[in-house]
Amino acid sequence: MNDDSHSSAPKNTLKSEWSLLLEAFEEDNSPKIKELKGMPREFLNEAVQLSMRELSDIKHTLFQQIEAIKDQIEETHVVIENLELVGSATEDAHDRIADLHERGKLLTENISDLDQKIKRVRSLAAG
Repeated sequence: MNDDSHSSAPKNTLKSEWSLLLEAFEEDNSPKIKELKGMPREFLNEAVQLSMRELSDIKHTLFQQIEAIKDQIEETHVVIENLELVGSATEDAHDRIADLHERGKLLTENISDLDQKIKRVRSLAAG
């Protein structure tokens, strides 16, 4: 028989350490941050690099989504101009623009929240 208890123990420890790290980002005054500060510096540096990479990827994706919304708004403005030229109703197109603006606003708020998380990760790395 194979004894996997030795191989699963490091995974469980790593998993619990990652859980502590991720939970520390949720609250600034979390007592778990104190637990994190007792971890080896190399582990924290690696975790911060991975977190920063992941957060940067998410931020990049959000910016791409905002660009796509911007393009859709511009296209819808062209549609409105064309509809006005032929005397057709533009209400649906205006509703679409309002919806796109709302989606853009939500994405911008998500980016702001993400920036706060990035600041927390950086402060953890500096601490």
